[in-house]
Amino acid sequence: MRQQIKMIKERGQVLDIQLINQDVYDPALLPMIQNDDYCITPIVHAKDRICYPYEQKVPLLHFLDQYVFDDQEGYAFLIALFEKAIAANRTKPVLLDIQYVYTLRDGSDFFFVVVPLKMDHWLYRKEDCIDFVRMIAKHFRTHSDYEIVGYLYTLIEQEEFSLPNLVLGLKAIRQKYHPKKWYECFNKKEKESFIAKEEVAHYQIEIEEAGPISREEKIIHTQVIGMVEENNPYLLSQAGEKIELLFDQMIVGRALACQIHLKQTDISLNHAKITKADGKCYIQDLKSSNGTFLNEKRVQRKMRLRNGMKVIFGSQQFTFYE
Repeated sequence: MRQQIKMIKERGQVLDIQLINQDVYDPALLPMIQNDDYCITPIVHAKDRICYPYEQKVPLLHFLDQYVFDDQEGYAFLIALFEKAIAANRTKPVLLDIQYVYTLRDGSDFFFVVVPLKMDHWLYRKEDCIDFVRMIAKHFRTHSDYEIVGYLYTLIEQEEFSLPNLVLGLKAIRQKYHPKKWYECFNKKEKESFIAKEEVAHYQIEIEEAGPISREEKIIHTQVIGMVEENNPYLLSQAGEKIELLFDQMIVGRALACQIHLKQTDISLNHAKITKADGKCYIQDLKSSNGTFLNEKRVQRKMRLRNGMKVIFGSQQFTFYE
């Protein structure tokens, strides 16, 4: 199927796909795509160029890179993902790529890009499914259910691999590692669903600039490490990295949009906030999972930062300097 696509490009919140030529395009698929709630409705500009507006959704890759699943969350998320992929892909050529499968910022639903190709160009796609699962396994992160990744890697090497078998296997593995209590068998519950405990950051496309970019423009969304200017307060990590506090308000967290971006899994997406006012710095915890500490005391309200204080986010320790 990928051989029939000449170009894939994102602009704003629209995905542009250009086919190699008009002969592979099948307009008969458009009504099926438009009537499927799991599919993003395409806008056809020409027989070889289709656009997909994905609005406030985020790529699956973006979600997986920012979220760490807690106990059994990964099972609910992946089973829902693969079941919807099976439903969407059954009679339509879904672009199975974690960069172009979309979800909401809380991971509660999924949306697929269907490329309207003639059947000869997409009917047999086992290798696409294997690559899709392999990339999910590579980017999947969890605090506890490590058996999930091992199972994904094992199954894609098996002759009997298929997405339906994958779903059945995930359900069996979950029952093995998380067996239900006897009384739970009598409780009739609605179908299990997943909602992230914290939404991931908005997805932003990096746009290439035509001319030179000023230092101020470069650091709008990314904190500069190792470049400390005179008279600016900063945090110094145990490894000797300096994080300059440049703005009046800065969010510390694992989300890519945070001004102070920490990648460790015990850091919440939006962990803490540092503010500057009248030449003084203050810190405030944002209901993080593992807490923010100032000189070994948990931050439970807005607190003043003073020169030489130890600041801890989760397991990451810094020293504050004015």
